[in-house]
Amino acid sequence: MEPTPQQGIAGKGTQKKLFMAFGLVTLVFVVLFMIILPYEFYNRDVDEARQNAQNISKLIRTGILSHMIEGADPKSMRDLLTTLQTQFDFKFRLIRSRQVEKQHRFNEDPQGKDDLINEVLQTGRGREDWLGSTRFRYVTPFVADESCQKCHRGLNDQIIETGSVLGVSEIIFELKNVRSASIRQIIEVTLLMVAGLVTLGLILFFIVKKGILDPMGIE
Repeated sequence: MEPTPQQGIAGKGTQKKLFMAFGLVTLVFVVLFMIILPYEFYNRDVDEARQNAQNISKLIRTGILSHMIEGADPKSMRDLLTTLQTQFDFKFRLIRSRQVEKQHRFNEDPQGKDDLINEVLQTGRGREDWLGSTRFRYVTPFVADESCQKCHRGLNDQIIETGSVLGVSEIIFELKNVRSASIRQIIEVTLLMVAGLVTLGLILFFIVKKGILDPMGIE
């Protein structure tokens, strides 16, 4: 079917506009992915570090309680910590409260405290923060229960009250390598997505061009 003069005038530049529209849609999707992917990967990495920290804190608490109740060799506890640190790649400190420092004196780990650690010691609620841009810190309290009353004393040398904070564990994950791996994955996914969208856009464009525009004589 021959195009009418009106179709020729109305359709002038249609193919170019259609091509630009496909390109614009592709660009929008790329920008959205570049915004969404880093956010999703960041949340994934932090959630994984948080979950590891929670699991490690539980293992450490169980090990410490076992050591205290059963009179286990302190070296076995440190061996467990070394094994966990090697497996999960983290740094650890056990920071004692004032009453435990008074009772036992000896400190195996540096006892420096900052605002976050003091807050956990006072409130008995775990907290997390970032030390720099890639070091994730998870601080969790050791809260006294009935089993702790067998050994621990308060500042007044009376039996420790349940609910008292005996100390905190500080676990620090270095996520630099994890973040680098995530960036590589983001780049790979983005490139694959761009290639897929460009290919799909070109296929759709040529389908429309050959099936609709060319038969109608629209340029």
